[in-house]
Amino acid sequence: MKKYFQLIRSQWIELVLTAGAVLAATVILAAPAIYNGFPLVFADTIDYLAAALKFSPPYYRQFGYGIFIAMTSLKGTSLWLVVLAQSFILSALIFSVVRRFIKNKPYFFHVVIVLLLVLFTGVGWFSSQLMPDILTAMMILIIYIFFTARLQWFHYLFLLPLFLIILMSHSANFLIAMLVLVTVAAYFLLRKKKLPDFKTYAVKFLVLFFVSIFATGLLSYINEKTFGRWAVNPGSHVFLMARLDESGILKDFLLQNCRSHQYTLCSFQDQLPTDANNFMWGPNTPHKLYGWEAVRPEYEEIIGKAFSTPAYWGTFISDSAYRVALLFSHNGLDSFGAYNLDSPEGSSIYALIQNYAPQELSQFMAAQQFTYNLKLPATVSTIYFPVVILSILFIIYFFRKYKIPNELKFFALIIVLGVVYNLIVMGSLSGSFDRYNSRVIWLLPFLVLILMFSKKSKKQE
Repeated sequence: MKKYFQLIRSQWIELVLTAGAVLAATVILAAPAIYNGFPLVFADTIDYLAAALKFSPPYYRQFGYGIFIAMTSLKGTSLWLVVLAQSFILSALIFSVVRRFIKNKPYFFHVVIVLLLVLFTGVGWFSSQLMPDILTAMMILIIYIFFTARLQWFHYLFLLPLFLIILMSHSANFLIAMLVLVTVAAYFLLRKKKLPDFKTYAVKFLVLFFVSIFATGLLSYINEKTFGRWAVNPGSHVFLMARLDESGILKDFLLQNCRSHQYTLCSFQDQLPTDANNFMWGPNTPHKLYGWEAVRPEYEEIIGKAFSTPAYWGTFISDSAYRVALLFSHNGLDSFGAYNLDSPEGSSIYALIQNYAPQELSQFMAAQQFTYNLKLPATVSTIYFPVVILSILFIIYFFRKYKIPNELKFFALIIVLGVVYNLIVMGSLSGSFDRYNSRVIWLLPFLVLILMFSKKSKKQE
């Protein structure tokens, strides 16, 4: 009986310490929002708030993050709940990894690791922002945890729906997840004879693969019911056309074909912008003047012909390689400055909060981001890139100098795959914006801290 009560007591102590560590790290991750005085926003935030609060997502956005905001904010009760939910989930995922590799004082090291990451990377800024960017890093951690942790039924009820929502929050997440999963499957097949639990890994791969396919089908079904198109992203033709424009392929294509084809774009070929962002959102493009759906047949025809022409393949590959390299060098926080408004009242975000979350309007108005007083800490804005470079060098050094356990090797594999595939997908298909890289690159310093503290913990055992 005494041993039974001692067991119960130790379990309660562990539960309290775990909750304390996760909650403390949650507050640390949400510190940038607390510092700002309101959850951080970006220009795209309006689209996700519209999906969550008005249940009317734009034609070119996925539904997933809107669902996440609606659920975590309790239908607009408080947008602070979204930031706290993001920070709590991320803290719990990080702790799951920390506890797996650091056996001695994992609670203490969890708080220390999160504090260091918030001070020297952008993770806290992304978890404090009403944007789906932080979900991509969560997705990478979920894939690792799903494959390696001994999960109970309630873990599946939490991780799989979360994984589904993340996949439905941005079309790039599906591509990144599939690339990681296929590479991991190849890794398992190569090591099949050395993996005693190969069948377990195979089943888990199939579960995540099925959820990924289901996510695309569900998203396509919702888009068909809402916009009349069976597609993961009904506006993908504009995003792809923007990449053709940025790479120079569109300009060359129009020079070659405008004499024989009466494309609407032919009237714009001398005034097309040279970057993807201005092409998508600038005023002088056919989709801006006539509507995204109206130009879809023409855009899809041009995209199909361009990508099926071998002469353009080399141009697209070389330009994509350049964009990927450029994106890797972009580790700043370009989406966290003062929101460029003549007045907060002039923003559509203001209107949404006024109509659907009026209880938080005063905080919105007083936030540093909207009074142009928000200053990014120097530790984040100036040394993020050096921290990333040093992390890469340390990882290489550590793997060359020490014998790394297989489980830690697998964790490193998942992290590196996630970071690299995020660079490739976003650099080649989207654009070289800081946030596309900064949102996941903090996983490399996280890997470094796990390598360092796990070795230190092992020595102390």
